[in-house]
Amino acid sequence: MESFNSSLIVKWKERYDKLLSVMIKIVTNFRIMPNMRHNQTIVLLADGFDEVPTITVITALRDAGLRTKLVGLRSKPTAGSHGIVLIPDLSLSQLLETRTSISTLILPGGGGHLERLRQDPRVNLILQRSTDSNVAFVTIGQGADKLLKEYVGDGPQCLSLYAEGLRTNELGCQIVNWLLETERE
Repeated sequence: MESFNSSLIVKWKERYDKLLSVMIKIVTNFRIMPNMRHNQTIVLLADGFDEVPTITVITALRDAGLRTKLVGLRSKPTAGSHGIVLIPDLSLSQLLETRTSISTLILPGGGGHLERLRQDPRVNLILQRSTDSNVAFVTIGQGADKLLKEYVGDGPQCLSLYAEGLRTNELGCQIVNWLLETERE
């Protein structure tokens, strides 16, 4: 039993070290982000979101200097598919009331998460407003891109990533790189 625990600890330490080195590269390479015309990135959350890619992406974006807000369907803590809880920065109602300028909207995957988003009429409203304002969309997971297409079709600028095909640390890097490229266009 002791060898199992130590090998598991070594495995997780290696993953942590790799993720940390990628995050350090992101922070070092993208300190120019606050000087760009980036407004705000919104990560839309409901109970049941997929925690690992969501938290990794949020960390990468914030470390890169991007103003990133977690927006929940409600202002209360939101539980992921494995019970990890995140506290939204604001609720979807608050976001809609403030008319905040959004440059990117991220939809993480997760079965229960996507169904809850689908059932909330405010999600359609924010997606339509975002489409009308030429907001860039990022979807993480196959279900998330299907949800976006249901609401806004194929029109908006969208980056679709599948967490299953990427190492977790690559996910955040790809999104930050894509946002940098779209900012320069």
